[in-house]
Formats: sequence, C-alpha cells, structure tokens
Amino acid sequence: MSKKRSIVRKLLAFVFVFTLVLDVIPITGSSNVSAMQPKYDKNGFWIKDGVLAAYQGNKKKEVIPNSVKVISYEVFKDNTTIEEVKLPDSVSKIGYSAFEGCTNLVKVNIPDKVKVLELKTFYGCSSLKKVTLSKNLTLLEPEVFGECVALPKIELPETLKEIRERAFYNCNSLEKVDIPNQVTNIGPKVFGYCYKLRSIKIPASVKILGDACFWCCQSITEEIIPSTVNQIGEAIFTGCVSLQSVLLPEGMKEIPDMMFFGCESLAKVKLPESVTRIGQSAFFSCKKPPW
Repeated sequence: MSKKRSIVRKLLAFVFVFTLVLDVIPITGSSNVSAMQPKYDKNGFWIKDGVLAAYQGNKKKEVIPNSVKVISYEVFKDNTTIEEVKLPDSVSKIGYSAFEGCTNLVKVNIPDKVKVLELKTFYGCSSLKKVTLSKNLTLLEPEVFGECVALPKIELPETLKEIRERAFYNCNSLEKVDIPNQVTNIGPKVFGYCYKLRSIKIPASVKILGDACFWCCQSITEEIIPSTVNQIGEAIFTGCVSLQSVLLPEGMKEIPDMMFFGCESLAKVKLPESVTRIGQSAFFSCKKPPW
C-alpha cells in the first residue's frame, strides 16, 4: 500500500514540475507573439474590431474615432494629461475603470447607446466638473463617480432604474441631485460624504434605501421617505448634522439601527403608529426626542 502511495506522489510531483516548466517556456512562432502586440495608430489609439483596447496618446483634448463601439476596461486609467474626451455616438459600452484616476479630466460625454456605466468608470476623477449622461442609461454600477470631488451637479436620465453602492461617494461638491421616477434601488453609501448636497427628492418608485445611503450629507435639512419604500438600511442619515425634519412612511415597522445617529439638529420626526421597534443608537446625539 505504501509503495502505491509513493508512486502516486512521484507522479503528482512530476505533473506539477512539468506544468511549471510549460509556464516559463516562451511561446514560439512570431505570428502568435505579434498578434498580442498593440498596434497603435498615429494618434495613439489601438483599435481592434471596433474596440478601443489601449491608448498611448498625450493630448489634453481627445476625440475618439467613429469606428469605436467599445471602450475597453482601464484604457485611460491614471492618465493625468487628458482634460476632455469626446466619445462618438457609435460607442455602446464603456468598460470598468476606463477613466479611473484621470485627475485632470474636466469634461466628458456619454453616448446615448450606453445603458450601463460600469464599476469605477470615473472613480477618482478629481477635476471632473461636467458630465453629459446617456439618455438611455439604466444602471450606475458601484463607485462609478466615487471621489469626483469637483463635480457640482449631474442630471440623471429618466431611464435610470438603479444606483448601486458608493456611486457618488465623497462627491463633496455635489449640491443637488434629482432622482428619476424609475429608480427602485438606492444602494449603500451612494451619497456618503456629499457634504454640500442640500436637496434630494426620493421618488415614489424607490423601494430600497441601502445602508448609510445619505451618510454625512451635512447640508440636507429635510427629507420625505415615500410609502413605497419597503426596505430601509441602517444608518441612512448618520452624520446629517443639519437635518431638521423627516417624514417617515406609514406602515414602517422599525427605526433601523443608527438611522439618525449624530443628527444634532433633528427637531421633527413623526413616528408612524406601525413602528414597534426603535433600533440601537437610532437617535444617538439628537439633542432632544424629535417626536
């Protein structure tokens, strides 16, 4: 029995070593290698079958060719030269982190064929001030505009249905956002640390308010949560130090944990008769009971 185990161990060791050798042996054949090498045009674009796969240009203002249908992921990531990008109407998809870390990007347009903005598309674009969104946009993925600290406003299209977590996290210049009437889900910390956000109307289409979705929105003074909302996360108004009044929906059964934590200006909250539980630290640091 021990002899059989010894043979098996030797066979496994041989397979393992053979696999490592294959990994380090270079692929021969110039056609295979050249097929993987970027072929940039005179403007620094590598375009393959309608996909902008890579970019090595150095212009401050860039116009993407009409032949491009897809902007691949991370194409412009950490490009600190580019200030403005004009995308053609032919573009229908923009990959994740396509413009992440473009700290000098000020202006960009999203063509109407684009329906989804993927993870961190414009994350950390700290100079971004003007964005024209697609009129057919349905989804904002996580952190799509996170850390866009210079963005003062954004107009969301009526087609939008979902805003996922941290989509506008730490957009601390953002002053006003109108949530479209088709949005059903506002994810966790979507507007976290939007210090200057003064007004945000939650439409009747919304069913879910994620955890801490208005975390530390220090300029909001009042809010109405419509009766259509059937799921409210924890700490949604934590740190909203200017919040004075909130209208809660009838039928609400509990005040989630830390819902109004640190809301030191809160003076008026009408608790629905349906409420049977007030969560832990729900009104912590409120100067007086607001009901």
